[in-house]
Amino acid sequence: MFSDLNSILNIFPYFILGFISIKIWEFITPISQKRASEIYMEILLYGIIYKEIYDFFNRHVTLIIYHKTIDISKIIILSIVILTPFIIKFILNLDWIKSQIVNTLTPTAWDHFFLKKECCFIEVHFTNNKTPIIGLYGLDSYVSSYPRERDIYLEKIYKKKPDGTLEEIEETKGVYIPSANIKFVLFWKYEIEEGEK
Repeated sequence: MFSDLNSILNIFPYFILGFISIKIWEFITPISQKRASEIYMEILLYGIIYKEIYDFFNRHVTLIIYHKTIDISKIIILSIVILTPFIIKFILNLDWIKSQIVNTLTPTAWDHFFLKKECCFIEVHFTNNKTPIIGLYGLDSYVSSYPRERDIYLEKIYKKKPDGTLEEIEETKGVYIPSANIKFVLFWKYEIEEGEK
């Protein structure tokens, strides 16, 4: 009984490392809400893998500095825990990989566009058919990603003049548009002027 308890206590820290990897993954990719059982299974899987990796390096890898043997297994496993989500994301974003599998890193068309982080003009049309809002989606703008509501903050607002050109409404500091009011969105190319480079 006590041996089983000791085994659980020995592997428990690796479950924490698995939890850290999952949280890092959530920060760098838009993901859907998961059931608790799915999260527990992922933590368990990560924990087992990390323990095996640690045990391998602990047995076979040592660092000798000034005639002192240093256990670098902990440094290696912490590096793997942090880097694993970024490596997986990099691999899944490779063109060849994306051509072979369904791209699960961008679960919606909304995320597919806004993850590019490209500056553009956005024309938002509303469910109540009110006059559309035209604004600049730039570096200071923000959109919510999946699974959150698709809200938009545009840093600048423009009005369309009779000749079709846009004029900035300088009195504002942008506009917040909740997702419930959005019917559809048009994207227009944004040409950077010489003074903005």
